Amino acid sequence: MIPNPTIDDICRKIETSVQRVASITELRCTNEDGKFVLHGRASSREEALLAGVAARLVPGVQTISSELKVSRS
Repeated sequence: MIPNPTIDDICRKIETSVQRVASITELRCTNEDGKFVLHGRASSREEALLAGVAARLVPGVQTISSELKVSRS
C-alpha cells in the first residue's frame, strides 16, 4: 500500500479494478476538481454500471463520475 497515493496512483488503481470486472475499451481515468472521472466505451449499460461500482471501491476514491459511452451493437 502506498502511504500517500497521488491522483495518478489512484487513477491507475481505478483502471486496474475496472478492467478486472468490466469490458471497457479506451478506458482512462481523470481527476477534475477532486472528482475522479471514468472515460471510455462500455459494451453494455450493465458493464458501465459495474465499472462505476468497481471504481468506487478503490481506497482513496470519494467521488466518481462516469463519462462512459455504451457501444451499440
